Amino acid sequence: SWCEWFNTSVSCEEVDPLRFPSPTPAFANVGANGTVFPPANDTRLRQLATGRPDYAAALALSVSFFRAQRLGALPNASREPWQHDAYTADGEAVGVDLSGGYADAGDFVKVTKTIGHSMALLGWALLEFRQGFEAAGALDEAMAALRWGAEYLLKCHSAPGVLHAQVGDFIADHARWGPPPLDRPPDGPRAVFTVRLGDAAADVASEAAAALAAASVVFGAEGDVSFSDALLGGARGVFEIVEANTNPTSALNPDRLPDMFPQCEGGEGASDGSVRGAECFYATHASDAVDKITWATAWLAIAEARNATDVHEERRAAAVALEARAAAALSSHL
Repeated sequence: SWCEWFNTSVSCEEVDPLRFPSPTPAFANVGANGTVFPPANDTRLRQLATGRPDYAAALALSVSFFRAQRLGALPNASREPWQHDAYTADGEAVGVDLSGGYADAGDFVKVTKTIGHSMALLGWALLEFRQGFEAAGALDEAMAALRWGAEYLLKCHSAPGVLHAQVGDFIADHARWGPPPLDRPPDGPRAVFTVRLGDAAADVASEAAAALAAASVVFGAEGDVSFSDALLGGARGVFEIVEANTNPTSALNPDRLPDMFPQCEGGEGASDGSVRGAECFYATHASDAVDKITWATAWLAIAEARNATDVHEERRAAAVALEARAAAALSSHL
């Protein structure tokens, strides 16, 4: 019953139709008010690919990708012609506001791990190459993109020892062709998948902690002290999940190979309505868990040093201990 192509628990026979383009391609050209747009001409990106490299334009286009992936109540300045407010009721299933964030790909799932990794890299780029963003005229939009993702990750850490790892269902969202609904799907609130202190979720929590810490440094350098402090506090809180269990999410579902994507099955419902223990968010190769932990630890140490706290040296020592624990866990897992 395992379909390797789609990495899902349903049979390949059921999945095969999803290999092909939408039977109703007009959906892709329908705007928020029902306006049907004509097929797009060659994009600026295609022109860049066939001409002389224009790195400033390429950078600006890469930042605009984040704007196009936004979900939630969108500010007018961030709307593409076809965008509208979408999934504004996310988190309703667990009584938490989880609106906002970014769609994972061409579907509408929101995955904390991939959002976290993207925001950490964007934050790093803004720290290292701020002048390049300025020269490309993309600095303001890049900062707005980082804020949008960081604010969402703070929402995902809705309580001590809690991290909402995914909103939406891979199978349902991959089967949907068309624009996202304004508030919730017709069949009700979207599923929320949650990890808690003690769960094997070091990869997911590390990516979120790294992103929050990196964003803390960026906004601290911009003089937004209150937001920077909130981000650093969130990073520390999320990292507690890593410290409690250094195993990656693959360990939540030992019947699956560690390099398989999770499949929204085998979960145990939690009292707050979320799905606990379900490996329904992108998993990590077991051997990569140490990298994720080190990545998060390094960003926490940088953030604490930049914010003039006195604990970054302790964080360095903790990194060594966590790496040893993670390596030992990896040996037993394999």
